[in-house]
Amino acid sequence: MADAADFRISTFAKPPQWATGTMYQIFPDRFAKAIERPAPAWARPAAWDDPVIGEGPDTPRQWYGGDLDGITEHLDDIASLGVGTIYLTPFFPAESNHRYNASTFSKVDPLLGGDEAMARLAAAAHAHDIRLMGDLTTNHGGDTHEWFQAALAIRTRRK
Repeated sequence: MADAADFRISTFAKPPQWATGTMYQIFPDRFAKAIERPAPAWARPAAWDDPVIGEGPDTPRQWYGGDLDGITEHLDDIASLGVGTIYLTPFFPAESNHRYNASTFSKVDPLLGGDEAMARLAAAAHAHDIRLMGDLTTNHGGDTHEWFQAALAIRTRRK
């Protein structure tokens, strides 16, 4: 059977100019820490100079405590690289350092400084003519997310 119909050429409008410039991806927990916060219950606290755990069950639990104010403090350095957009990995509350298992998408993780720290970062970034882009991972909600909990409650009632 011919596979000619399996492939298609797709064309789209060009992205906006700002999206073709230099982007800088930041994993907040590992970038910079401005405020010392107590480690959450799920975390395995790490000193800033500790090596990163690259694999195994403690990988998502290794917590350095980086925050959004730490990023704000380094915007001059980021701007000096010619960065036009900062791409932030997930910043929603979660029980992991990577935050791909968010418990909600309606607020910024307090461990990162919360909504107020995001507002400070956004204002400072825009003052540097830098855009912010967030990794919205609605397909990665964790088992503590309200949607998961609602589905679990429905399943439990059906039993």
